[in-house]
Amino acid sequence: MDDNNRLFTIVFAVIEGENDSSWHWVIDCLHEGIADVNKYLKAYALTITPLPDKILWDIEDLHYVIKSPKQTRPSLGRPRKKRFRPQDEVSSQSQVGRIHVCKRCGGYEHQHKTCKNPSKELSSEGPSTEAFRRPPGRPRRPDGRGRI
Repeated sequence: MDDNNRLFTIVFAVIEGENDSSWHWVIDCLHEGIADVNKYLKAYALTITPLPDKILWDIEDLHYVIKSPKQTRPSLGRPRKKRFRPQDEVSSQSQVGRIHVCKRCGGYEHQHKTCKNPSKELSSEGPSTEAFRRPPGRPRRPDGRGRI
């Protein structure tokens, strides 16, 4: 029993090694604190009588309602690839500033897969893509010996 006349059941013991003598010592110490007839009688001296009817129960008035958690089923199929982005977040950083040019007609507002215009060979109209081509490789040094 502790100072408030409550029964304690937790025991901590630090021992040198795990052998029979150390465990006997722990049990003896535990027995001294708990297994006393007077302490046993004191622990079970009070009797708890059940209430005869539900009318006698003390019901506390809760000012809030406790809702049960929603019962949801796990979603079927593979999870979504993209997350929901906030409105102020830019959609894609890798494609910003790139100009897509159609390989078929040279137009800027679509790509060759969705092109409905005739090909470049048939009509010479439309912007050329040569103005937007980069030179191949790295530039050479001014003296012509190698790459910069």
